[in-house]
Parts: sequence; structure tokens; C-alpha cells
Amino acid sequence: MKYLNDTLSLDEGSFVMNHHNGLLRFGVITRKAIGPDRWARYEVQFFEDEVHEHNVDFRSKLCGEDRRHHVYRGDELSPVNPEWLRNVVTSFEENQNG
Repeated sequence: MKYLNDTLSLDEGSFVMNHHNGLLRFGVITRKAIGPDRWARYEVQFFEDEVHEHNVDFRSKLCGEDRRHHVYRGDELSPVNPEWLRNVVTSFEENQNG
């Protein structure tokens, strides 16, 4: 999700993706914290996330508990270069238009 020379890191303000239960989610890291175990944890504001929210609400009702995921481990997130993603979408649109 980046160009060859990119050295993208997971920091506050980083654009990231999360692939969960078949959904590709994109967002921005709003908070990074190092826990007592020295592992980084991240809070993310996801964009256009209604399908995921609907699925989580449904699972929460089935389980009788809040299934929302508020904090993510680094291995659950991948940094994305927004320019790369924009170029992918543009290429797709150009392909669709012939």
C-alpha cells in the first residue's frame, strides 16, 4: 500500500488500513500509546465505516456485549500512502471508462 521507497510508520496522523472480516477499512491514527508491555496501541478514526459499524452492532446484540474495537495493535494496521491509493482508484476509473 505504498511506493517502493516509502518508509511509512505508524504514528499519530498516519493514514492506515485495517482488513477485518472481509472489510477493507481506511482511517487515521488519532492516538498512539506504549503499554506497560512496551507494545504500541493505536486509536483510529475510520472513514466511511458504516458497514463495519452495522456488523459490530449486530454481533453485539447477538453476544449481549459491546463488541466494538476501540484500540488496535500495530499488527492490525498497515500504513498506506494516500497518493498511492489515489492513483489506484484513478487507474481503476480510467479502466472502467475505456
